[in-house]
Amino acid sequence: MAALGIAWQKRYLCGSYITQAMLRSLQSLRGIFAIMIFLHHFPVNSHGLFAAGGDCGVDFFLMLSGFVMSAGYGDHAADGSLDYRSYMWRRITRLYPLHLLCLMIYLLLCGWRIGTGEYLRLVPNLMLLQSWIPIESVYFSGDAASWCLSDLMFFYAVFPFLAAFLHRHGKLFISAAIAVTAAYFTLIWHIPEQWVTPIIYILPLTRLIDFVWGMLLWRAFTAIKQTQRHRKLNMFWGSATEFAAVGVTVAACIYFEEITPRLSLASYWWIPSAIMIMVFALHDGEGGILSRLLNREAAVTFGNVSFSFYMLHLLVIIGYKLLLSLTEMEEQPWLALPTLLAITTLLSFIVYYRVELPVSAWLRRKFTR
Repeated sequence: MAALGIAWQKRYLCGSYITQAMLRSLQSLRGIFAIMIFLHHFPVNSHGLFAAGGDCGVDFFLMLSGFVMSAGYGDHAADGSLDYRSYMWRRITRLYPLHLLCLMIYLLLCGWRIGTGEYLRLVPNLMLLQSWIPIESVYFSGDAASWCLSDLMFFYAVFPFLAAFLHRHGKLFISAAIAVTAAYFTLIWHIPEQWVTPIIYILPLTRLIDFVWGMLLWRAFTAIKQTQRHRKLNMFWGSATEFAAVGVTVAACIYFEEITPRLSLASYWWIPSAIMIMVFALHDGEGGILSRLLNREAAVTFGNVSFSFYMLHLLVIIGYKLLLSLTEMEEQPWLALPTLLAITTLLSFIVYYRVELPVSAWLRRKFTR
């Protein structure tokens, strides 16, 4: 499966494959954090199994997006060689086909039992604008996981301008990022309770901070790598650093429920996410035990399908709940958990290699003709 994954990626991703190969540890971590989000939503006695998994996983993904976008497109955006129209088309073809497929699956599962109002709320969802509307039934409409795509589309749209500004006015950009972050910490304590989730967790403008700090992590990463060009990491200290980075995230998950949602929905995870990204990017297969395990082909291949996994996991859980309600079967979570995880993984591979990659490649070829 791993060898097949490499062949398909080389066939469809071309230059993007090179960037992914450079960041293999991070690609594998995407898969791990996607599973954490799955566990957050998996129902046990009407509650998610892993409460911290959702907020932690989402923050890691958003920060990593800024890091990876800088790795793949930052230089072109900085020197003005990036064709914005072609760039945005690549981003749209990366997100939209899978989004549309998941929306259709949602309608197959739930379309028969929703009313006209719900169909109307799917209009901004269809256009990936739902996260701009601070109404839960709108931003969590359809495949609720797609709210994150609404944020990502905004990040992609503004990224070339942010990257160019960072390149030309680095100190000013960093100062502005610090000032905006400070203002954010002032803002979150004055938001009315009913607006906490839509503004702190969902709104693209506030989540842009996660993305921007991911961009700055890439800048720090490249500066560190230049000074360590001929330095080989020691296995012992590399492993110790990696376990320490994981320990920070584990500790944050343990104390998660003691933290106010004004922090735990987003900013509480900034430091753990930044540490994970920086440590495993710097080590990336040459550090300790964990980074070497993350560089295994099986882990990287699952990381490649993690976006499909993320988009499909709620639909699989919806199907499971629907089956329970229609058959009146007794809930057996410890049997259902590995079953649903396996089903979601299998569907992710099928969708990624049979839909996501070929459809995106076909659309890009169609555009360039």
